[in-house]
Amino acid sequence: MMNTFKQNLKYIENWLERNNRESYFALEEGLEADEFPKYLDDLDFSLPKHFYDLYEWRNGMEWYDNPTYGMSPYRLIPGYTFNSLEASLEIHDAYFEIVREIFEYEARETKQGHSSHYGIVNCCFLPILTLDHRTHIFLLGNNREDGSYPLVYIAFDDGLSFCFDSLSGMISTFFECFKSGAYYTQQRPSGEVELRQNSEACRQIERRFNPICYRNLS
Repeated sequence: MMNTFKQNLKYIENWLERNNRESYFALEEGLEADEFPKYLDDLDFSLPKHFYDLYEWRNGMEWYDNPTYGMSPYRLIPGYTFNSLEASLEIHDAYFEIVREIFEYEARETKQGHSSHYGIVNCCFLPILTLDHRTHIFLLGNNREDGSYPLVYIAFDDGLSFCFDSLSGMISTFFECFKSGAYYTQQRPSGEVELRQNSEACRQIERRFNPICYRNLS
Protein backbone atom coordinates (compact mmCIF):
# COMPACT_ATOMS: atom_id res chain seq x y z
CA MET A 1 0.00 0.00 0.00
CA MET A 2 1.30 3.46 -0.93
CA ASN A 3 2.35 5.53 2.12
CA THR A 4 1.05 9.03 2.81
CA PHE A 5 4.22 10.73 1.58
CA LYS A 6 4.00 8.99 -1.80
CA GLN A 7 0.24 9.56 -2.00
CA ASN A 8 0.81 13.29 -1.49
CA LEU A 9 3.44 13.37 -4.23
CA LYS A 10 1.04 11.61 -6.59
CA TYR A 11 -1.67 14.15 -5.81
CA ILE A 12 0.72 17.02 -6.56
CA GLU A 13 1.73 15.38 -9.84
CA ASN A 14 -1.91 14.90 -10.87
CA TRP A 15 -2.75 18.50 -9.91
CA LEU A 16 0.06 19.83 -12.10
CA GLU A 17 -1.04 17.59 -14.98
CA ARG A 18 -4.54 19.07 -14.81
CA ASN A 19 -3.68 22.69 -14.07
CA ASN A 20 -0.11 23.51 -15.12
CA ARG A 21 0.92 21.15 -17.87
CA GLU A 22 4.21 22.88 -18.67
CA SER A 23 5.44 22.22 -15.14
CA TYR A 24 4.04 18.69 -15.23
CA PHE A 25 5.92 17.82 -18.42
CA ALA A 26 9.10 19.39 -17.01
CA LEU A 27 9.22 16.80 -14.20
CA GLU A 28 12.07 14.39 -14.86
CA GLU A 29 11.75 10.62 -14.52
CA GLY A 30 12.58 9.36 -11.05
CA LEU A 31 15.83 7.62 -10.17
CA GLU A 32 16.25 3.92 -9.60
CA ALA A 33 17.58 2.83 -6.22
CA ASP A 34 20.90 1.76 -7.71
CA GLU A 35 21.47 5.22 -9.25
CA PHE A 36 21.79 7.09 -5.94
CA PRO A 37 25.35 6.03 -5.04
CA LYS A 38 26.89 7.75 -8.06
CA TYR A 39 25.46 11.04 -6.82
CA LEU A 40 25.71 10.66 -3.07
CA ASP A 41 28.73 8.49 -2.25
CA ASP A 42 30.99 11.53 -1.86
CA LEU A 43 28.71 13.17 0.73
CA ASP A 44 29.82 12.72 4.35
CA PHE A 45 26.37 12.92 5.92
CA SER A 46 23.15 10.91 6.04
CA LEU A 47 19.85 11.74 4.35
CA PRO A 48 16.36 10.65 5.39
CA LYS A 49 14.33 7.88 3.76
CA HIS A 50 11.89 10.42 2.34
CA PHE A 51 14.74 12.00 0.39
CA TYR A 52 15.05 8.76 -1.57
CA ASP A 53 11.27 8.49 -1.93
CA LEU A 54 11.20 12.03 -3.33
CA TYR A 55 13.86 11.42 -5.96
CA GLU A 56 12.52 8.00 -6.87
CA TRP A 57 9.25 9.81 -7.60
CA ARG A 58 10.85 12.47 -9.81
CA ASN A 59 14.43 13.61 -10.32
CA GLY A 60 13.62 17.30 -10.22
CA MET A 61 12.61 19.46 -13.17
CA GLU A 62 14.23 20.47 -16.44
CA TRP A 63 16.65 23.39 -16.60
CA TYR A 64 17.20 25.37 -19.77
CA ASP A 65 20.00 27.38 -18.19
CA ASN A 66 22.95 26.78 -15.90
CA PRO A 67 21.46 25.87 -12.46
CA THR A 68 24.24 27.78 -10.69
CA TYR A 69 23.63 31.14 -12.34
CA GLY A 70 20.38 30.81 -14.26
CA MET A 71 16.80 29.87 -13.53
CA SER A 72 14.46 27.10 -14.52
CA PRO A 73 11.25 28.39 -16.13
CA TYR A 74 9.27 25.61 -14.42
CA ARG A 75 7.77 25.62 -10.93
CA LEU A 76 6.80 22.81 -8.58
CA ILE A 77 5.23 25.35 -6.20
CA PRO A 78 4.80 29.12 -6.63
CA GLY A 79 8.20 30.66 -7.28
CA TYR A 80 10.31 27.55 -6.79
CA THR A 81 11.69 24.91 -9.12
CA PHE A 82 12.48 21.39 -7.90
CA ASN A 83 16.18 20.65 -8.39
CA SER A 84 17.38 17.43 -9.95
CA LEU A 85 20.16 15.71 -8.01
CA GLU A 86 22.61 16.85 -10.68
CA ALA A 87 21.51 20.49 -10.26
CA SER A 88 21.41 20.16 -6.48
CA LEU A 89 25.02 18.98 -6.29
CA GLU A 90 26.16 21.67 -8.72
CA ILE A 91 24.52 24.38 -6.62
CA HIS A 92 25.94 22.80 -3.44
CA ASP A 93 29.49 22.91 -4.79
CA ALA A 94 29.23 26.38 -6.31
CA TYR A 95 27.90 28.08 -3.17
CA PHE A 96 29.40 25.92 -0.41
CA GLU A 97 31.61 28.68 0.99
CA ILE A 98 28.78 31.23 1.05
CA VAL A 99 26.47 28.79 2.82
CA ARG A 100 29.21 27.84 5.29
CA GLU A 101 29.63 31.49 6.28
CA ILE A 102 25.86 31.81 6.83
CA PHE A 103 25.80 28.60 8.89
CA GLU A 104 28.81 29.70 10.97
CA TYR A 105 27.11 33.00 11.75
CA GLU A 106 23.89 31.15 12.68
CA ALA A 107 25.73 28.77 15.03
CA ARG A 108 27.74 31.59 16.62
CA GLU A 109 25.12 34.33 16.97
CA THR A 110 21.75 32.61 17.31
CA LYS A 111 20.94 31.28 20.76
CA GLN A 112 17.96 29.11 19.77
CA GLY A 113 18.26 25.33 19.85
CA HIS A 114 18.06 24.79 16.11
CA SER A 115 21.34 26.63 15.56
CA SER A 116 23.20 23.64 17.02
CA HIS A 117 21.73 21.19 14.48
CA TYR A 118 24.37 18.87 13.01
CA GLY A 119 23.75 20.18 9.49
CA ILE A 120 24.33 23.78 10.59
CA VAL A 121 27.44 23.08 12.65
CA ASN A 122 29.01 20.81 10.02
CA CYS A 123 27.69 22.52 6.86
CA CYS A 124 25.79 19.49 5.57
CA PHE A 125 23.06 20.45 3.09
CA LEU A 126 21.48 19.88 -0.30
CA PRO A 127 19.39 22.51 -2.14
CA ILE A 128 16.05 20.87 -2.92
CA LEU A 129 14.14 23.93 -4.21
CA THR A 130 15.46 27.05 -5.93
CA LEU A 131 13.82 30.45 -6.42
CA ASP A 132 16.81 32.07 -8.12
CA HIS A 133 20.56 31.67 -7.97
CA ARG A 134 20.74 33.42 -4.58
CA THR A 135 17.64 31.99 -2.89
CA HIS A 136 17.16 28.31 -2.05
CA ILE A 137 15.50 25.86 0.32
CA PHE A 138 18.08 23.45 1.72
CA LEU A 139 17.61 20.04 3.32
CA LEU A 140 20.01 19.72 6.26
CA GLY A 141 22.01 16.51 6.55
CA ASN A 142 22.70 14.64 9.75
CA ASN A 143 25.25 12.14 11.06
CA ARG A 144 22.72 9.41 11.75
CA GLU A 145 19.75 8.06 9.83
CA ASP A 146 17.34 8.45 12.76
CA GLY A 147 18.24 12.12 13.32
CA SER A 148 16.14 15.14 12.36
CA TYR A 149 16.31 16.59 8.85
CA PRO A 150 14.72 20.05 8.78
CA LEU A 151 14.74 22.39 5.80
CA VAL A 152 15.99 25.96 5.85
CA TYR A 153 15.30 28.94 3.64
CA ILE A 154 18.43 30.87 2.70
CA ALA A 155 18.66 34.11 0.79
CA PHE A 156 22.35 34.96 0.43
CA ASP A 157 21.61 38.65 1.07
CA ASP A 158 19.19 38.05 3.93
CA GLY A 159 20.38 35.10 6.04
CA LEU A 160 18.64 31.92 7.15
CA SER A 161 15.34 30.76 8.60
CA PHE A 162 13.98 27.30 9.33
CA CYS A 163 10.91 26.65 7.17
CA PHE A 164 9.92 22.96 7.31
CA ASP A 165 10.38 20.39 10.08
CA SER A 166 11.15 17.63 7.59
CA LEU A 167 10.56 16.54 4.01
CA SER A 168 7.33 14.96 5.22
CA GLY A 169 6.25 18.31 6.67
CA MET A 170 7.21 20.06 3.44
CA ILE A 171 5.34 17.71 1.12
CA SER A 172 2.30 17.62 3.44
CA THR A 173 2.30 21.43 3.29
CA PHE A 174 2.45 21.44 -0.51
CA PHE A 175 -0.28 18.80 -0.75
CA GLU A 176 -2.64 20.75 1.51
CA CYS A 177 -1.89 24.03 -0.28
CA PHE A 178 -2.77 22.49 -3.63
CA LYS A 179 -5.82 20.67 -2.27
CA SER A 180 -7.25 23.68 -0.40
CA GLY A 181 -6.66 26.21 -3.19
CA ALA A 182 -3.95 28.11 -1.32
CA TYR A 183 -1.88 27.37 -4.43
CA TYR A 184 -3.69 28.22 -7.64
CA THR A 185 -3.05 29.18 -11.25
CA GLN A 186 -3.56 32.50 -12.97
CA GLN A 187 -3.33 33.17 -16.67
CA ARG A 188 -1.21 36.11 -17.79
CA PRO A 189 -2.22 38.33 -20.75
CA SER A 190 0.39 36.44 -22.79
CA GLY A 191 -1.53 33.21 -22.18
CA GLU A 192 1.15 31.79 -19.89
CA VAL A 193 -0.21 29.97 -16.83
CA GLU A 194 1.47 31.04 -13.58
CA LEU A 195 1.40 29.33 -10.19
CA ARG A 196 0.29 31.78 -7.45
CA GLN A 197 -0.43 31.54 -3.75
CA ASN A 198 -2.61 32.95 -1.01
CA SER A 199 0.18 33.85 1.41
CA GLU A 200 -1.90 33.96 4.59
CA ALA A 201 -3.55 30.60 3.86
CA CYS A 202 -0.14 29.11 3.11
CA ARG A 203 1.27 30.36 6.44
CA GLN A 204 -1.55 28.71 8.35
CA ILE A 205 -0.94 25.40 6.57
CA GLU A 206 2.82 25.65 7.09
CA ARG A 207 2.25 26.23 10.80
CA ARG A 208 0.01 23.16 11.07
CA PHE A 209 2.47 20.75 9.46
CA ASN A 210 5.71 22.26 10.82
CA PRO A 211 5.11 23.06 14.49
CA ILE A 212 8.78 22.83 15.51
CA CYS A 213 9.90 25.49 13.04
CA TYR A 214 7.08 27.79 14.04
CA ARG A 215 7.73 27.25 17.73
CA ASN A 216 11.37 28.28 17.17
CA LEU A 217 10.20 31.41 15.37
CA SER A 218 7.81 32.45 18.12
